[in-house]
Amino acid sequence: TYTLRVYNEGPQDAYASLIKDDIPQGLEFVSYTEGDGSINDTYNCFLYQQDARRILDKLLSLGKNVVLVGGTGLYLKALLYDYDFKSKTSKKVYNFKLICLTKERQLLYEMIDKRVDIMMDKGLLEEVYALYKTNKNNRIFKTAIGYKEFIPLFENKQTLDEVKEKIKQASRNYAKRQFTFFKHQFSDVIYFDTSKISMDDIIKEIIS
Repeated sequence: TYTLRVYNEGPQDAYASLIKDDIPQGLEFVSYTEGDGSINDTYNCFLYQQDARRILDKLLSLGKNVVLVGGTGLYLKALLYDYDFKSKTSKKVYNFKLICLTKERQLLYEMIDKRVDIMMDKGLLEEVYALYKTNKNNRIFKTAIGYKEFIPLFENKQTLDEVKEKIKQASRNYAKRQFTFFKHQFSDVIYFDTSKISMDDIIKEIIS
């Protein structure tokens, strides 16, 4: 059994690290984490490739069937393929199935908007402001969706409603870019439209 450890340097909950899903009876959540880090550390796709491969290789050596969930398309490709950051070559490093869950575009956008509303209700503003007060020059405020949009609010240039809409728009655009990346960068993706087929049927299809 592997334990998930989440470290938070702020005074509030880290909004993207809250685990809410109930685990079905008979199943055990297994995660693998080693080392630690800080929001002030420099971390990129190349470092992720090294760290994630070390962890994945260890799990595979123990005979584990690994399910890798989520992640940015570029990071996923860097992990699973022999992706060279200079020549952009790519050959499979592991034997895997790549599965993408999709949804009708409007339904997906509605889910994204709802997720932003939930994050706000759970204290996103307070978490970001606490970080801004102590570390406003951190690169996260220049690059990360859900952080950089708050700068105009803190500078009294935009309202909270305007910031919320900017986060929703940026999140929708990001989802669209990820679909485009998968379409053009991966040739062996198995797609399932969750607006047309139930998750139970998807799982049965994957297992079969």
